[in-house]
Amino acid sequence: MRLLESTTDRARLMTNVAPIASLVLMVIVFSIGSEVFFTPQNFDNILRQSAALLIVALGGTFVILIGSIDLSVAAVIVFGAMMTAMTAPFLGPAAIFVGMAIGVAWGLVNGLLLVLGKLPSFMVTLGMHSVILGISLILLGGGNTIDFDNELMRKAATAQVVPHVPLIAVWAFAVYAICVLVAFRSRLGRFAFAIGGGERVSQLSGVAVGRYKVYIFMLSGLFAGLGGALLAARSQSANQEMGGTFMLDSIAAIVMGGTPLTGGVGGPHRTLLGVLVIGVLGNGLVLMGVGAYEQIAIKGVVIVAAVALTISRSKLSVLK
Repeated sequence: MRLLESTTDRARLMTNVAPIASLVLMVIVFSIGSEVFFTPQNFDNILRQSAALLIVALGGTFVILIGSIDLSVAAVIVFGAMMTAMTAPFLGPAAIFVGMAIGVAWGLVNGLLLVLGKLPSFMVTLGMHSVILGISLILLGGGNTIDFDNELMRKAATAQVVPHVPLIAVWAFAVYAICVLVAFRSRLGRFAFAIGGGERVSQLSGVAVGRYKVYIFMLSGLFAGLGGALLAARSQSANQEMGGTFMLDSIAAIVMGGTPLTGGVGGPHRTLLGVLVIGVLGNGLVLMGVGAYEQIAIKGVVIVAAVALTISRSKLSVLK
C-alpha cells in the first residue's frame, strides 16, 4: 500500500512539475538559440498564435476529463471559419456567433452518436472529422478560399488592448476564466470529474451520464467553432487549411498540462500551462529554423512523453 501511495505521489509530482520545468527549459534554450526569442514582439506573437489553441483546448479538456476524446476539432474549426466567412458580408461581427452555433451543432451530433450509438468516442469523432471536412470542401468548391473584408472583425482579433497584448488573447483568457468557473463551480464541471473518475459509479449515483456527455461534446464544438471564427476574423478568409495541426496540438496541450487521457483529474485550469508549452515550443522551433514536418514529429514525441507521465496505469482498462 505504501509503495502504491509513493508511486501515485511521484506521478502527481511529475504531473505538476514537468510542464513548468519544460517551459522554463525551453525559454532558456530558445533564448540562447535565437536573439529574437526573448523580445516583447515575440511574446506578442506567442500570445497571438496560442490564443485560438487555448480556446479549442479548453473545450477538449472537458471531453478528456470524462475519459473520452474529440478528434473532430480541426474539421469543426474549418467549418466554423467557413460559415463565419460566408456570413460576414451580411452579418458583420455577428457572424462569429454563426461559427459558434455551427460548432455546437456538430458537437451535438458527436454527442448523440456517442451516447445513442454506444460507440467509442475516438471512432465517432474520427469518422465525423472526415464527414465535416468533406462537407466543408464541397461548400468551399474544393480548395478555394473564401475572402471577406470587415474591419470590426479584424480589430476584434488583431487589435491590442495594451502594447504586446493582442485582443484575441484577452478573449482567450476570458474563455479560460469561464471554463475554470464551470469546472469547479457548476454541476456540469462536478459531473465531468465524476464521470471521468468512474462512469458506472456516477450512473448508480443518479447522474444522467449520457446527457452530460452530450453537453460536454457540445461545449467542445462551441469552442472549436469559436476558434475557427476568430481565425477567420484574423485572416479575413477561410480555407481547408484552417484546422492545421489543432487536433494534435490541443491534445498535446491538454495532456501536457496535466489532464490524463484516462480522465477524472486535471481540468481546464491546467490546460493554460500546456498551451504555453506547445506555443513556446512551436515558436522556438520556427525561430531556430526547424522544418514543419520535424515540428510535427517533435510534438508527437511530446504527446507520448506527456501521456507516459500523466496516465494512471490502474485505469488503462477504461481508456476509450
